Amino acid sequence: MRHGLTGPKSHGLVAMLQREGEYLAALVGLASPILFAFFAAATARGLTRRASAGARVLAVVAVATVAFFAYSALQRRAEANWPAPAYLPPDKTPNPPFVQFPMK
Repeated sequence: MRHGLTGPKSHGLVAMLQREGEYLAALVGLASPILFAFFAAATARGLTRRASAGARVLAVVAVATVAFFAYSALQRRAEANWPAPAYLPPDKTPNPPFVQFPMK
């Protein structure tokens, strides 16, 4: 079994950029472009000072997961399902980015 942390499969900037592009395309394609935009907005919102502590922790988990597998994709091809846990934290934030629920 080989994974992305064992060393480069092929050297060269073009190969690294191609693997990184495949990884980013897989991230967008896995959730759909519209949902990916919502996830990215929710994560960005969670990283602001106005976010609650829980939302900030979930956003940091999402960013760390995506960043880890982005690094892995620089070394070897990353599978599309590997960063799937990054989609869970933004989805569980109390207030989605573009929807304001009435507060009671």
